[in-house]
Amino acid sequence: HNLSVSVGLKAWADHVARYGVTFREEADGSLTGLVEGCRMYAVVTSGAVPIGSPADFATAWLRAYAEFIGIRDFTSLGQAGESDEAAALGDRAVDAALARVANGDAT
Repeated sequence: HNLSVSVGLKAWADHVARYGVTFREEADGSLTGLVEGCRMYAVVTSGAVPIGSPADFATAWLRAYAEFIGIRDFTSLGQAGESDEAAALGDRAVDAALARVANGDAT
């Protein structure tokens, strides 16, 4: 997706970012996120870019977006790979990640 996130995820983010609801502008022009006490779990997959590497723009974008709307508790879970075997491994990784979240073990 050209070093970013999919158009569907971007559209969702644009829908969630609402002035006065999820963020506000301060008198000095700075922006403050209004979503407090929430967690964001991002499950990220990639064909070849290692998740969390400097080239992983999607996870960095999601983390920055979470902070923009006020979410400070951000957890990223990911899998990278290019083959059918990697896709199956990705499915298993997502299942394992969801189990970790359900058990409160996500870090």
